[in-house]
Amino acid sequence: MVKVILSVLGVFAVLDSIALYCCILIGAQDDRMMEQAQRMREEKKHESDK
Repeated sequence: MVKVILSVLGVFAVLDSIALYCCILIGAQDDRMMEQAQRMREEKKHESDK
């Protein structure tokens, strides 16, 4: 019985760390996309200034 509880907890711990890793990856990609969008906006501003 104890082994079953421990294995279930272990599975949850693994799933939790995978979910956390995915969140970090997605967050990093969002930051990069935002930076690219910001850069494109600034470039367009420079072009319209000319």
